[in-house]
Amino acid sequence: MKNKHTFDVVHDTQAVFRTLLDCTANPGRPGRLERAAEKLGEDGLTLALSMTLLDTQTTFYIDESSDSLREQIEFLTGSRRVPLAEADFIFLPQEVDARQVLDTVKQGTYADPHCSATLFIASKGYPDCQAAIEGPGVPPGGTSVLLTKPELEWLMARDEMQAEYPCGIELVFVREEGDVAAFPRKIRRVK
Repeated sequence: MKNKHTFDVVHDTQAVFRTLLDCTANPGRPGRLERAAEKLGEDGLTLALSMTLLDTQTTFYIDESSDSLREQIEFLTGSRRVPLAEADFIFLPQEVDARQVLDTVKQGTYADPHCSATLFIASKGYPDCQAAIEGPGVPPGGTSVLLTKPELEWLMARDEMQAEYPCGIELVFVREEGDVAAFPRKIRRVK
């Protein structure tokens, strides 16, 4: 049997998970997924994230224009695509309206805060905006992070929602050069 890719479903998914965990524990600090993504070819970042996080008990949403990618994700993970409002993991291009998406996706409930969405937003360009953030994993007094203008707009839109903890939405920016930067639900911009 010949493999279509060299991505190791044990070792590479562990490396991707550890990188995501480190990024979540250290909000705004980018982690590199380039090595794992290269093994999967085109759309490697999305596939690496899907193979790490999705299984038969989770759902995902991906844009309708990405039909072949949707088929690959379903085949490799056993997960199924559902409407945006029902998805656990959401893969979005940069060009979508942040407020409209955030108003639609799951935020969890007080009884089940884990029933919320994690958004993976494709990000293009180099970070050129500076923002101060505060919350768990950030040194006391806040810290400054570099973001692209669309990433900053996503954070501002999520801040405006004012979801009360433990409810909320996780944001992960997936940058085209292979970096990911996570901003858990409790991270806020310092105004």
